[in-house]
Amino acid sequence: MKTRGISWMGVRTREFAGMVKLFRDALGLELTHEEEEFAVLRTGDGDTVEIFGPNRKYNKHFSSAPVVGFLVDDMDQARDRLRKSGLELVGDVKKGDRGYASQHFRGPDGNIYEVTFDPQRA
Repeated sequence: MKTRGISWMGVRTREFAGMVKLFRDALGLELTHEEEEFAVLRTGDGDTVEIFGPNRKYNKHFSSAPVVGFLVDDMDQARDRLRKSGLELVGDVKKGDRGYASQHFRGPDGNIYEVTFDPQRA
């Protein structure tokens, strides 16, 4: 499974280390920068995820995490990786037109995220 991309996403969380592990280990993003309460990760297409710890001064207006869809090239493999990483899958795979599918999951911070499959972008 390869995470194909998002353009950018930022999340402020009390579970900083767990969130870095989620994006790096479960979703396979590359950790490109990390310092106290701040990490930058990149997808295979170069899109950016920034994680802010609760005391990080930058982007204090981030009060809750958005739900973001991570584009993957194989939904079954993505679901397996999430399960193997100990993450809770929320509900069943939602299937849409022309093969589109999405699966929500709960991150270590308690917020909901999703993996998405779009055959036109796979």
